[in-house]
Amino acid sequence: MVFFSLNRIFAQEMKQLHPLHTDIQKPERFTYPFCYEPHPLCQLAAKEVQAYIAHHAEIKEDADRGKMFGVLVASPPAPLLQRGELVFLAAYSGLLAGRNDWDYFVPPVYDAQQPDGYFKTREREISALIASPKGRLEGSKMSQDLQLWLFHQYQLLNARGETKDLVDIWQSYYNREKLRRKFPLPPGGTGDCCAPKLLQYAYQHHLHPVCMAEFWWGQSTKEELRQHLNYYPACRGKCKPILTWMMEGLDVDVNPETLGFPHLEVKTIYEDPSVGYVDLRVASRGEVVRGLSLLAGTVCETSGAETVCGYSRRSRRSR
Repeated sequence: MVFFSLNRIFAQEMKQLHPLHTDIQKPERFTYPFCYEPHPLCQLAAKEVQAYIAHHAEIKEDADRGKMFGVLVASPPAPLLQRGELVFLAAYSGLLAGRNDWDYFVPPVYDAQQPDGYFKTREREISALIASPKGRLEGSKMSQDLQLWLFHQYQLLNARGETKDLVDIWQSYYNREKLRRKFPLPPGGTGDCCAPKLLQYAYQHHLHPVCMAEFWWGQSTKEELRQHLNYYPACRGKCKPILTWMMEGLDVDVNPETLGFPHLEVKTIYEDPSVGYVDLRVASRGEVVRGLSLLAGTVCETSGAETVCGYSRRSRRSR
């Protein structure tokens, strides 16, 4: 049997696939993205992405203002799989320097940024209508319809090869009447975070996801507590319904939050009226819990061998 080099495939068509040369062993199961410790494979991939950002001025200038990036390590399809080679994908949340088409990173699930595409054309029409006092009401209704149309364009895959659009995923997740009334539709920007982009591209190109992690680059924002190069869980507000669907068919790590922690040792290491940091360990096993949500608004990050959890007293908002 003839085996083709990964480098040849990269050069031909898949610029978003990057070889990962390492002897590090793969994890047994895929990452539970809402509470995890970054696997060494993801840390290795993240370092390569960070080096790429640092050496590309236009990307770095925008990322320095604060941007979430993600990496997904994957096994290529046969025949490459038989050689044990690994690749990684990289993604950013939303747009990067006003673009969603950087070759190094995976593309969006749906590209709504084409200037002559339906979304942008319709958006310009609505903006002109809203600018007129007599057209504001009609423009507002058209804007809502356009947003709904956009959600339906996000056709998301899971590991079984099944497809659902964003509205169906959302309403299936919030299937109880009370929850359906509270969360009738996804918020704007849903589907544009790192994790959905990474999984979608992996499934489309017959890659088997191995592990995944997200890290922050740049300044912290006014709304959210973030530290440069620290790892963070996937957001729950937008991504929990989507990733629950997209991970169907994958063998995923158990959610550590469901295991129960009878002996938590929580030590406050810094506190002021607005922000607190705690060092959290499971005393019964001596393990570090990463990404554990202590309180509404908790954000956990890794620092060396320890976990640091920061929680905002003001906002009480999760990532």
